[in-house]
Amino acid sequence: MDGDSERRKIKRGRRRVRLLLVGTVLTFALASLLVGLMADGAFPSSWLERGDPPDWVEVTGLVLAVLGLGLEIVALVRMVRSGSYRTDRESRLWAVSFRRRRELVRAVRRGVVDSPDDLPGCAPPPSS
Repeated sequence: MDGDSERRKIKRGRRRVRLLLVGTVLTFALASLLVGLMADGAFPSSWLERGDPPDWVEVTGLVLAVLGLGLEIVALVRMVRSGSYRTDRESRLWAVSFRRRRELVRAVRRGVVDSPDDLPGCAPPPSS
């Protein structure tokens, strides 16, 4: 692959995954909003106790939310500092379809890769 077309394919692959993730998050956010709106009076009062939740439930929820956010920030900082974020962004696997990527992973795990030319980024240097 030449450098320019490969970069375009890598960008397209990253964009596809990004759109998939954003779409999934938006879909679940919209679904939970709709369920929340519909559940306002849909459940029998015997199932739900009206009023504020106990204090320990509020505190536990807040602690879990803060811990989750902190853990995610630490993981992102560690990933950027170790260089794995940049390596992933520049990986040639983004230019490969999901189906082909799955096939390559299975072949590598079984140890039956036919030749290194099959793997992205392992192509031999061009001959003169």
